[in-house]
Amino acid sequence: MKTNDVEILVIGAGIVGIATAYYLAVQHKRSRLLIVDEGQPMALTSAQSGENYRNWWPHPTMADYTNHSTDLMEEIARRSDNRIHMTRRGYLLVTREEKPEELLQQLYAGYGAQAEKLIRLHEGASRGYLPPHSADWQSAPDGVDVLLGRDLIQVHYPSFDKEVATALHIRRAGDISGQQLGQYMLETMRPLGAQFQQARVLGIAKTDRFVIDVLADGARQTIKADIIVNAAGPVRSACRGDAWRRAADRQCAAAEDRVRRSQPRGRSQNAVRDRSRRPDAGLVR
Repeated sequence: MKTNDVEILVIGAGIVGIATAYYLAVQHKRSRLLIVDEGQPMALTSAQSGENYRNWWPHPTMADYTNHSTDLMEEIARRSDNRIHMTRRGYLLVTREEKPEELLQQLYAGYGAQAEKLIRLHEGASRGYLPPHSADWQSAPDGVDVLLGRDLIQVHYPSFDKEVATALHIRRAGDISGQQLGQYMLETMRPLGAQFQQARVLGIAKTDRFVIDVLADGARQTIKADIIVNAAGPVRSACRGDAWRRAADRQCAAAEDRVRRSQPRGRSQNAVRDRSRRPDAGLVR
């Protein structure tokens, strides 16, 4: 039986698995790295995505997360002469409410300390609003434009229902080609030593290292790895043997312990007691 020996095995060649492998290879210089997937790269859910992005969510943590994610995509767009077809016309959220206080509170909360700088309010005959005349992501403004008033919205968007009274235009938003992004990452990390193998994972065991049984080209093979990243997405349950479950339990227990130690004494621990929840993708040592 053929045996392959690697440092890191990534299970799943969707965008999560490929992106994880890409940054391990490019940024962290890990060369003994293998991605396995039963199908072709960027198939299943990664082939069905909307492929759009925005940097606003009603919580600063998510706003920071999506800003960082967008920074990384912009880096690749610059390096590849925009092979990923990044555009930026924005994300427009509209409502018939004249004063959507709760929505505006969420908007300000999402941008946190940067809210006053990034949020621009437009009312009446305001001339400060610039519609998205270009899809060029590098020339698009940042922040959010809030259009208040039906007449103002009709000036810029006459095809909208005349009852629309408020519009939130998130400017750091647009779309990309996920397929091109995945392909670029694969091509970039291949010369660095990362490899892809089309194979089905049959089982995972743990001794001093992980031992993974796979089926490739009709023959059983063994892969030995120090670290496993389970990014198998909708088929991840098929990749979880007893060793994986035990490792995931250890991760959950360690996370619970960190949360407990970070909380003031006397605070309820109910939020961290459910150990049945395991991450869909995670690093297991």
